Amino acid sequence: MPKSRHVVSVLAASAVVLVGAALTAAPAQAATRDRCLNGTWTMSPAQATAYMNRLTAASAGAGGMDLHVTSGPITATFAGGQFTVSNGSYQVTGTGPNNADVTATASYSASAPYTTRSGKVVVGPGTAVVHMGNMTMTVGGQAITVPVGDQTVNSPGARTSYTCTRTKLTWSIPVPSGGTVQATFTRS
Repeated sequence: MPKSRHVVSVLAASAVVLVGAALTAAPAQAATRDRCLNGTWTMSPAQATAYMNRLTAASAGAGGMDLHVTSGPITATFAGGQFTVSNGSYQVTGTGPNNADVTATASYSASAPYTTRSGKVVVGPGTAVVHMGNMTMTVGGQAITVPVGDQTVNSPGARTSYTCTRTKLTWSIPVPSGGTVQATFTRS
């Protein structure tokens, strides 16, 4: 390899390493994250069911649907400037468009960068993946099963209020139709 090409390769590799380190270091400023949030938090199945029903009512109600959720636990992890939330299992039942009876099972996970400022969690843009099993809709006594599959959604991020103690995290989660839903987690 000619000497000039080798130098260009080394400089290019060095630039990649330096840019990568700068991008990694920029969000890691200790002053912008509340250490109280660090770790994994869990919402019990009963709390998760109540939360998911409030969230679903606020979102689906605007679309003329009446849906109810039975949920497993929801976990939220704050580590290294990254926020991850997941719900391993939930079932949705109710009435959908055109008075169709709806039954579906799903799980989800989402991840995004975060910081804290003035009593608010600031979650940046991220990605959510909803793993949805078959959805069954019954219309006029006839059942229709639709394989839904995985849905990947880009989330725009949000800035919401929270309170954090050594054992309890309470967070106001924005809903698509406007307003917020209160979510309570305990440290795992």
